[in-house]
Amino acid sequence: MTHAATYSPINTNDTSSAPWGAVLFDLSGTLLDESYISHGVVQVATDLDTRWGIDPGVTLGTFMPTLRAISKEWADQPFYMMRDMLYAVLDRLIVSCGHNASRGDLVLLEHAFWMASIPAATPAQGAIEVLGVLADAGIRTGIVSYADIPVFDALLEQTGLGGLTDVELCSEMARSCKPHPAIFRQALVAIKVEPVDALFVGDSVDCDVVGANRVGMHTALLTAREHALGGPSRDDDPDTHPDHHIEGLLDIVDLAIHSRPTNRCA
Repeated sequence: MTHAATYSPINTNDTSSAPWGAVLFDLSGTLLDESYISHGVVQVATDLDTRWGIDPGVTLGTFMPTLRAISKEWADQPFYMMRDMLYAVLDRLIVSCGHNASRGDLVLLEHAFWMASIPAATPAQGAIEVLGVLADAGIRTGIVSYADIPVFDALLEQTGLGGLTDVELCSEMARSCKPHPAIFRQALVAIKVEPVDALFVGDSVDCDVVGANRVGMHTALLTAREHALGGPSRDDDPDTHPDHHIEGLLDIVDLAIHSRPTNRCA
């Protein structure tokens, strides 16, 4: 395992006092800078304009809201493929513009989306450094992602994140999509850590915080998405509230190594 050595604000030689057995991370928007997705949306906008004359501005303005809407509609499904989600998003967008797409059209568009997105993917600031520091402190790490296997593997290879953690698990491997519990539990079983001894780090309340809270893990929410969506959730459901709010991944070093977790019932 190769660890970058550019971030070393603390002494991690004493691993006996590390308070956490494991820190697990979401991938897109957490360990990955999520801006890579915009490249795929631009490609889809170009293709829809070429195929049906759909105004690229319409696609650029409605793709992500449509994705969020369908994600909420499908939230109660324990498992579904990411590609089927994208097919649904593309189909709804095309139909809303007065056109119809065949299954073959949707397959080609989804492929073009990832062919444009994946090469633009980069690790989030501090991602590789943090994984290295946690490993040096004796804390197990993992990636738990909503993704189909080919996309997941390609993103890990593109960004250099592959092989840097103790477990790499995507929804197709687990046959489970966040926030449903199976994917979290499978990751914990793989590294032999109990939920109460693990911290989950993500950028989504609905998927990351809710899912990890429900299995008894501790949770840390990256606040960038909160700010983008207009502030923190005011939901009265305790499962929607993270134990910690962090501004960036580098905050995880002090949190994971120096902050002992409070008691949480699984």
